[in-house]
Amino acid sequence: MKLCLFCSATIHTKEWICLRCEKRPLAIEGVVQLLPLSKSETEDIFDPAAFEALASIEDDSFWFKGCNRLIFWVVTKFFPGSRNYLEVVTCPHEVVQRL
Repeated sequence: MKLCLFCSATIHTKEWICLRCEKRPLAIEGVVQLLPLSKSETEDIFDPAAFEALASIEDDSFWFKGCNRLIFWVVTKFFPGSRNYLEVVTCPHEVVQRL
């Protein structure tokens, strides 16, 4: 399901055009941009200082340990010869180092 980023209406068109407000998200080289692009907009999403707090607990956290092992296992099992990858979510520091 696609929702309009501007008015939250359901979008039924392939081109991401909202029939209610007639707006569409920005597309760069054919890729629809679903997140804000300007620095002022992204600052409100995640406080950069929080990265330090997360990094400080990463080594001892059961969540990060399990997540890190799972990500590393999937990549090494299904993509053993990969030299490049696309990070879709922010990987914990340990995963990035191991890959």
